[in-house]
Parts: sequence; structure tokens; C-alpha cells
Amino acid sequence: MTAFDPTAGAPFDDSLLSAWLDDECTPAEAAAVEAALASPDVAARLAEVASARTAVRSAPWPEPPAGFWDRVHAAVDAADGVTDSVAAPAPVVALPVRRRPTRWVAALGAAAAAVVAAVVLVPGPATVRPAVGTLVDAHALRSSIQGDAASTLAPIAVSAGFRP
Repeated sequence: MTAFDPTAGAPFDDSLLSAWLDDECTPAEAAAVEAALASPDVAARLAEVASARTAVRSAPWPEPPAGFWDRVHAAVDAADGVTDSVAAPAPVVALPVRRRPTRWVAALGAAAAAVVAAVVLVPGPATVRPAVGTLVDAHALRSSIQGDAASTLAPIAVSAGFRP
């Protein structure tokens, strides 16, 4: 709530009067209400708010129709699946004892881990990039056409172990 400032010319909020009656105002709001009570208009509105507040709080509670609470209890029991107001105790059921995994489960897990490690860690076939054998063959072909003397040694390198 905003505090009332009588010099600002803003209308005074009746909810602030209600809060002041209920001791729910901040100290600044309470001081503003008490300062505004000097005005006869604000004092009259405070009397109206207090009168309405007293009338509402002193009004009797309406009685529910006959059988209302019986229907509420029956609806709650039906929603819970209970037919009587007092449920019978549930029978005690012995649960089977859960055994720990046997040794073969641990051995199977270790074997699976070993297979995964072997697949990940064992290298594949060695490949050379670029394919040196293919490059040597291409060079030998070009050199034989051009008659280069050093290129006649290229077929020896292929037979020495370079593979395409």
C-alpha cells in the first residue's frame, strides 16, 4: 500500500483504513492514516469501514443443508475406495529375500569390460597416408615416358616393401 499524502491531493485508499484498523500498516502508513484522520471526510470513511468490518465479522455462519457432511464423508470414502468408515488392517505379506548377485555375474561383467577394452584399445590395420606405392608407380610411369635415369630405380623401391 502506498502512504497517504494529504498535500498531494491524491484520493485516500479505504483499504489503508481497513489495514490501520487491523494493525497491519507499516509505521509510515499508520502515521499517514493518523495524520489524515484530522480531515472530517477521512474520519467519516473510517467510521464506515469500521462499521462494515464489525457487521461482516459478527454475521452468523450459515448452516450447511441437512446431510451435507454425511455426503462429504461418503464421497471421500468412495474416492479412497473404502466402504466402511474404519478400514480393515492390511494383511502382512512376507517379501522374498533378495539375494546378492553370484560370482558368475561379476565374471560376466569383467569379461564384457575386457571385450570393450580390446575393441577400443587394439589398433586397426596400419595404413600409410598418402599411399606411397601409388605415388611411386605414377612417378615411374611418368619417368619411363620421359627417359629419366634416376626413375629407373623406382620399381626396385616397390618390390622392397612399399604397398599401394
